[in-house]
Amino acid sequence: MYAICRVGKIKSQSQLSQAQSHNLRQRETFNADPLKTSNNEILYGSPFVRDDVNKRLEESGVKIRKDSVLCAEMILTASPEFFNTDNSFKDWKNENLNFLKNKYGENLINVIIHNDEKTPHLHAIITPIISDKNNNRLSMKEFLGGKKLLSELQTDYAKSMEKFGLSRGMEKSVAKHQDIKTFYSSIEEAKEIGQETKEEFKKDFKVAISIKTPTPTGKIFKTISPEDAKKSTIENLQEYKKKVNEKIHPMHDGIVNLSIENNRLQRENSQLREVAARLNRDNEISRKRDQKFDHMRKLCPDEYNQLQKSYKNRLNEIEQKKKQDEELKLKQKLDLEQKRKEKLAKRPKGESSLDLDEQRKNKMKPEPEPQQQIEYSRPRPRF
Repeated sequence: MYAICRVGKIKSQSQLSQAQSHNLRQRETFNADPLKTSNNEILYGSPFVRDDVNKRLEESGVKIRKDSVLCAEMILTASPEFFNTDNSFKDWKNENLNFLKNKYGENLINVIIHNDEKTPHLHAIITPIISDKNNNRLSMKEFLGGKKLLSELQTDYAKSMEKFGLSRGMEKSVAKHQDIKTFYSSIEEAKEIGQETKEEFKKDFKVAISIKTPTPTGKIFKTISPEDAKKSTIENLQEYKKKVNEKIHPMHDGIVNLSIENNRLQRENSQLREVAARLNRDNEISRKRDQKFDHMRKLCPDEYNQLQKSYKNRLNEIEQKKKQDEELKLKQKLDLEQKRKEKLAKRPKGESSLDLDEQRKNKMKPEPEPQQQIEYSRPRPRF
């Protein structure tokens, strides 16, 4: 299980307003449950995030350029399976708040926790103000910019979460994170495609029939008898059923094929999840091993180099042994093939392999033992 920390930049007042409306659920959020929105909680600051940020910038006296980053938005969470463990959610929440307060002090403007989404997480708004002896500067690059500072942030956050069994992700990983803007745009695109498909299906599936009504009868008051009304209704329903079946029948094969394809994809998905879990375990083992090696390299550099050398030699020995085994298997295979060819060459002409097999079977059969004949003496007649 991992401690997860993400950082984003807010460069304009409009972006700041969007962040406030999202965090406080003042606009529609597609991946949030409206019934659980009341469980969200402001842990630090006030609901007026934009005003608080502008007040902090004004009081600090920083100069705001056109390309300045007004504040940073940090998201803190953990692996989804962490929230199914016995760890105290309240302690984890308070530890996150303490980490932000101790690290950023007056620059921490607002912290809110979202409990209405699939995985609980915290949003923190932080102003990147660098305090010098003479003046204050607004510099995201010196505050949280660059790979080195972001890597240190990940390490510090993971250390503060170690008590909950959370660890840092792999350093220098090539994995890419999808930002929230791209995620929401993909959801909107999927919804539009789904709506278009739904409307097309409704249009294609529309069934129209001509309803036949019975003729009223009667001398004085012309009315429709209940028997005629019932018969007419049954006929109209049967015609409607026939039309619907004509529409559905061509779709049946496609639905069956989609069901089979869906089952296949689900099986592949479960297999991929197992592979991913196995790779994560291997990565975790490799990470811990690398940490031990780094610790050993710092304490005992000579022993570390010797161990590294022996490790490489052992790998070379394993590779050579593997090649030798493969060559031996190939040689044995060639020898067997050569013996078979020699045996075929020695066989008389006109004799098939079936005859040889029959002779071999006859040789393997044991000869039957001769049965001893028992002589019976005829009894002497009595007179």
